[in-house]
Amino acid sequence: AASGEIGRPAVDRTRGALRAFKAAAEQFGVERLISVGTSALRDAANGAAVIDELQTDTSVAITLLSGEQEAYYGYFAAVNSLPLNDGVVLDLGGGSLELTVVKGRAIERAISQPLGALRRPERFLTADPATAAQSDELHSPVPKAPPPAGVRTSKDGGVPPRRAPPRPHPATPVPQSP
Repeated sequence: AASGEIGRPAVDRTRGALRAFKAAAEQFGVERLISVGTSALRDAANGAAVIDELQTDTSVAITLLSGEQEAYYGYFAAVNSLPLNDGVVLDLGGGSLELTVVKGRAIERAISQPLGALRRPERFLTADPATAAQSDELHSPVPKAPPPAGVRTSKDGGVPPRRAPPRPHPATPVPQSP
């Protein structure tokens, strides 16, 4: 939010989602439920308090990912679910944007920037309806070369792995009915 804090409605929605996911996981016999927080929790002034509250209320542990970890997991998901050998993985969330250059299925370079889909509207649209000045500010250009936010390249010992991850096992063919 414009205040730099996660508001009560968002905390309440998240609590409901965590409870629903926990109930579904229990129903399906899931032995280990993993919940992670990303940019919104990392950057919010009350992020730590929100994590504590949600963990207490839901009994679901929440791991807060760094920008580097967030970029890595976006890359890992893409390279293991798409036929991606060389290219760019773009992971746009509400609070951040991760861009990862992939060469030979390995990370070449990755950055995480505070350019999520919700960040600019929350920053600039403080009136309802928005004023003309707020709308102009929202649509102003984003700086062309923002500095990397804590994500290093593979060349300086940053984002692992240096080798490409193994390809996933091919799907087992579904038998055709006669």
